[in-house]
Amino acid sequence: MVWEDWLASVAPVLGVTTSQAGVMLALLFTFVFVLMAGLATPKKGGSFGITLTGLIFTFFFTYIEWYPIWTGTALSLVLSWGAAIALKDVFKS
Repeated sequence: MVWEDWLASVAPVLGVTTSQAGVMLALLFTFVFVLMAGLATPKKGGSFGITLTGLIFTFFFTYIEWYPIWTGTALSLVLSWGAAIALKDVFKS
């Protein structure tokens, strides 16, 4: 798969193993996209958009196996909880 080849070529540049590079880059990409979502969302519903972006990217990086399954599952559960709280606030007002 393209993702695995790219990750295998990036890992030596970072000086880490392939699995460590996957986790590091997944966290970095997720942070960048959550930051972009935070800057782009309006005030109302912004917390839901930010949480949903983090949840989607956590699912994505777990699916392409940059996160180990247990890490992706734990992060997804936490982000799902955050999305539920943010969604409650969106529909309350």
